[in-house]
Amino acid sequence: MSNERDDRGKFVTQVTLEDILGILRRTSEPMTATELSTELGISNRAILNKLNTLHERGDVRRKKVGSRSVVWWLPDEPTEKQEINPDDPFWDAEPVAAGGPTDVSSNVDEYLYGEPESDE
Repeated sequence: MSNERDDRGKFVTQVTLEDILGILRRTSEPMTATELSTELGISNRAILNKLNTLHERGDVRRKKVGSRSVVWWLPDEPTEKQEINPDDPFWDAEPVAAGGPTDVSSNVDEYLYGEPESDE
């Protein structure tokens, strides 16, 4: 976040998306746009635009809590992906293809619904 002056001498606060994420990382509670705009010194409209951008990117979550209030927070950390173990016995199993000894496609109804009724 930087405070620069425009050509009229007014401060122009430039808040980045990372500035917003930084505040949300430092708190354990969801925050309203008003709380964020106050902390960052920008308008509610400016913070809402940035929050909506973050939401569309999946960087923040939001929830309506009342007739006009919305709270914003960071999503849970994604779970770590498990690595594939090339030594897992699963990889040694023989693949089963249609037409093999376990192919039941020709008599699938028998397996699903039981023995077929005889015409006798």
